[in-house]
Amino acid sequence: MLTPKTLGVLAIVVGGAGYVCKECTDAIERKRSGIGKALDGYNESSRHQQIRMAFHTQQTQLTTFQNKALPTIDYKALVLQGIVELSQMQSLVRQESDELSQLIDKLMLSSHFKQGLKDFEAKQAAPVKYEQPSKEALQKEMSWTDAAQVKIAIVSTLTTALPIMVYGDGIITAAKAQMKFLGSVVRVCRWMVRILYVAGACLAGYGVIKGIK
Repeated sequence: MLTPKTLGVLAIVVGGAGYVCKECTDAIERKRSGIGKALDGYNESSRHQQIRMAFHTQQTQLTTFQNKALPTIDYKALVLQGIVELSQMQSLVRQESDELSQLIDKLMLSSHFKQGLKDFEAKQAAPVKYEQPSKEALQKEMSWTDAAQVKIAIVSTLTTALPIMVYGDGIITAAKAQMKFLGSVVRVCRWMVRILYVAGACLAGYGVIKGIK
């Protein structure tokens, strides 16, 4: 036979379990929200389109130089412009890798995905290195080969970003799956919280009524 004191203790235990369950639910919801924000930031970035457009543009220009189709062009100006573009593309590729890493950091089992990205990047060919011409070299006339060299470095740099973007598509799929799973867990947990709170209240109420009797 349950005494009012026992019912009171049970009410406290059940209420406490409800509170713990609520805190866990809130933590899971925060985790899901963090993944969602990181995913939105990665998906909404215009950088992917920039990389693809720059890759096709630079590849077309490189083909033009290799075909020597522009004999009267100022190749020195193109080399100087290409050096600036190379720096910009290198920064763009670094941002792509960094933002993908930030998305991975928000995922469950992030260390597994991060190691996968590290292994994937290690398998990719390194971009072609470009040595900037000296001041003395810049004083001389430059040919299509000089312009082509910097273009090759730019195209090579952008090429390294393409596999990372493909790998990122897999991370996006994993992130969406985790959000769906966590959403289901949150819904179940919220029902558990309600049930536990109602059960605790009922036990406490019954204990009070029984104590009065």
